[in-house]
Amino acid sequence: MKEMKIKSILILSVLFSLVLVGIVYASDFLNDSNKEAANDNPYYTFGGHGELVISDNGSDGITMESFPEIEALSYEYLTKNSDLILIGKVKEILPSKWNTVDGKRPHDSVNDFEWYDIIYTDVVITADEYLKNPLPEDEVIVRVFTGTVGNDVSTADYEASFQPDEKVFLYLIEDEWEYTKDLGPEHYFTLGSIQGKLTLADDGTAMGVHGTISQNELVEMISA
Repeated sequence: MKEMKIKSILILSVLFSLVLVGIVYASDFLNDSNKEAANDNPYYTFGGHGELVISDNGSDGITMESFPEIEALSYEYLTKNSDLILIGKVKEILPSKWNTVDGKRPHDSVNDFEWYDIIYTDVVITADEYLKNPLPEDEVIVRVFTGTVGNDVSTADYEASFQPDEKVFLYLIEDEWEYTKDLGPEHYFTLGSIQGKLTLADDGTAMGVHGTISQNELVEMISA
């Protein structure tokens, strides 16, 4: 029985790896499969080692940890392929949910989980300035595939993280993934996962996963 459970966990790990890496690599194509590829930088990847681990955490819950390598995207690419670009502030981080109708855990046993079962967290952003495709409302919801529901925990080092009152520069795309797009209010993903979110400082700089860049430089790319 124990051996069967270990085998089931390994199979689930492979399946989850496929879907999460697929989402990360394809996040810039979720809304439009014909969007242009970046041609101003050579292709390379960063972060992680392509692994996802699912296990019982000893607290009547499960822990999902993912560490995929993802394609590095240039700021020019992010600018060109985003559905929405804005400067704003984190207003609220909503309670995490499973991607089920009631937001609760879909199965009792780790052996019963499907490849598309995932925890997500919605982050409410107050938009101070829209830089591309402005919306009539001043709040935008950004969804990330991490969070905690009861004793169940999901972490992903490729995903953007947010803090209350944090000032952010965001490159966003609409959610077109069939297993989350119709759950909850209208929402977006950060394009390129963690790459689509930068933290703004009072000195006019923006800090992202690839380092620090001037906020003015980012804005100039949009208006060019």
